[in-house]
Amino acid sequence: MCSNVEDGTLVSMSRAEDEPLYLDEICKKCNESKVAVKLKFKEAQCENCFLAYVRHKFRASLGSTKIVGRGATILIVYDGRRKSSVLLDMLRFAFFQDAYKKLHFEPHVLYIDDSALFNLTDEQRNSRLQRIDVLLERFGFKSYGTSIADTSHRVLSYKEYMKSSVQNDQVNDLRAKLGPTVSHTSSNDYIQNIRTNIIRNVASHLNANFAFTSEIESDLAKIFLTNITLGRGGSVCQDIAFCDTRGNVPIIRPIRNLDIVEVEHYIKFNKIDCLDDEDVQLDDLFEKSLQNVTKSFVDELQSNFPSTISTIFRTGDKISGITVDKNCIVDEGNCTFCWSGIPSQKSETIQALEYSRFVSENVSANRSNFVRERSVDESKLCYGCKNIFKDVSMT
Repeated sequence: MCSNVEDGTLVSMSRAEDEPLYLDEICKKCNESKVAVKLKFKEAQCENCFLAYVRHKFRASLGSTKIVGRGATILIVYDGRRKSSVLLDMLRFAFFQDAYKKLHFEPHVLYIDDSALFNLTDEQRNSRLQRIDVLLERFGFKSYGTSIADTSHRVLSYKEYMKSSVQNDQVNDLRAKLGPTVSHTSSNDYIQNIRTNIIRNVASHLNANFAFTSEIESDLAKIFLTNITLGRGGSVCQDIAFCDTRGNVPIIRPIRNLDIVEVEHYIKFNKIDCLDDEDVQLDDLFEKSLQNVTKSFVDELQSNFPSTISTIFRTGDKISGITVDKNCIVDEGNCTFCWSGIPSQKSETIQALEYSRFVSENVSANRSNFVRERSVDESKLCYGCKNIFKDVSMT
């Protein structure tokens, strides 16, 4: 009697619970080594064949698009966690191959210090920065650091950044924007867009042609659903695409076709060190956000229906390939915050929501005064970003 566990591994119920049926099988691809992993809908593979398969998926995504040319300068965003560690390791491996397999890019790595969001002490911040430094040493790339609270987007080499401090007025300003009256949903959306703008600005400062980020299939499936609920349906094709062309520097997601099981096994087989699981994350900070609710909803569905994430992800890809409706043609420029196009004609749904908000704001005098006092020009914001600045104070 058999059953399937979450990662697709076939397990015998008559054996020990953690002993897979394929334990003593030989890999059918190389016919040499013992099987180490069984992926869903795939033949069981040995460790070397699995690594070759995953690395090929990564190389194929770059090669098939032919977006990144030979000699390009790339900025790789690293946060010390599993997915960005996999991306860096794959790039490191590709840079040291034989000449005909080698990637001919000039890599730079960026770490965005978000300790200002979590009220970390100087000792805790320094401890985390030192841990990141140890992890970065493994890869040997030229590395830089910047703070999410630094509005000037100052960029230092990582060693120099470790010695620097974040100015208190910048930290206080960021925390004031995300005060207790601001919804977790708007705060989360604001921070995600701030991070993206920092990536583009740093890449531009370093004369990078592209920035690489480490979203995988499950991340993009959740982003797809979340951004539709946030009123960002018009830009969702860019949010999940292989190459996001908004802004001054394109952002590429080279491991978007990997799933979490492949990431976990890659980490295991290569013995890659990462930040500890208990390290603070945005999900912990904004746990009541709509983004987190959507993630929990998708994860729960995935646990019962293992094709949920892949179905959402593929559906998003198909929608991205559909010709844009004539009502979404952009002729009013781009949003000054997220760089998405602003449609020339609002949908009936958005018109109804804005009318409802207009009525509500006029009922509340305090709220109306707040809206009038803001310095943000709402005519230059997309619908999603308008919602952010309804909550986040920019005065």
